Amino acid sequence: MEKNKNLFSENLKKIMFEKNLNQQEVADKIGVAQTIVSRWIKGIRNPSLSSVKKLSAVFDVPLNYFIGDVNEDKDFIADDKDKIIFQLTQANLQLGKEVMKLGKEILKEINELKNR
Repeated sequence: MEKNKNLFSENLKKIMFEKNLNQQEVADKIGVAQTIVSRWIKGIRNPSLSSVKKLSAVFDVPLNYFIGDVNEDKDFIADDKDKIIFQLTQANLQLGKEVMKLGKEILKEINELKNR
C-alpha cells in the first residue's frame, strides 16, 4: 500500500503544480474539504476510488496516473463500498470478455453451418 500511497501523493502534487491549482481549488472541483486534499498530499489518508475518479476527470488523466496498477494492492482503496464496486466491475469486465469470446465462437459455428 505504501508504494501506491506515495505514487498517489507525488502525482497529485505534481499535477497540481503543473495545472497551477492549490489545495482549496482542487477540493472545490471534486467536492471535498481542503483538509482532505492536504491529508492525501501528506500521505496521511487514502482517497476513495470515487475521489480518484473525480481527480482523473478534473485533471484529464487516466485513473492509473494516480494509483498505478490497482491490482497490485487492492487495499489502497480506502472505502470498502468502493473496493467492492471496483472488484465487481473487474469481474464484470472479465465476464464480458468471456461472453464476447463465446459469442464469436457461436457466430463462427453458425456461419460454418450456413455454408454447408
